[in-house]
Amino acid sequence: SAASDVYKRQLYDMDAIGAEELPWRIQKEDEPVQEVLPDDTLTISGLSSYWLGRLVGFEGVQFVDEEVGAFWTENGTDTDRHLVDRRGDTLAVRTGRYADFAGSKLPEGSGYIEGILEYFNGKYQLRMGNDAYAVLYSPRFEVAVR
Repeated sequence: SAASDVYKRQLYDMDAIGAEELPWRIQKEDEPVQEVLPDDTLTISGLSSYWLGRLVGFEGVQFVDEEVGAFWTENGTDTDRHLVDRRGDTLAVRTGRYADFAGSKLPEGSGYIEGILEYFNGKYQLRMGNDAYAVLYSPRFEVAVR
């Protein structure tokens, strides 16, 4: 009804884009999408709230020994896996159960990984959107014993 439309506009202070406006408001570009690069390469021990919600990368990391051979997710649920660096610092890597790569095995080597930094339940975690951003093909390294 007209009354409910007015009410919705008062609540949201917006309106739909009219069909006559679409051609100049939404335009397809012929240029290819630019690759998104991480803001910086970080260390696990150097994380701070400044990086939350940003695309970040980590060099010199690998998944912990206990997870070698595991899948990104298990039992159809969102799953945390864990990265470790040479110093023994760890970071949870969160993968959603609906990710295209959820049923793929984790990379077994060491190297570079990037994702979106989040904070959950008092700890930082890296949200994976694509397993192509886990470039872990170098030989595994020894982790310092703490």
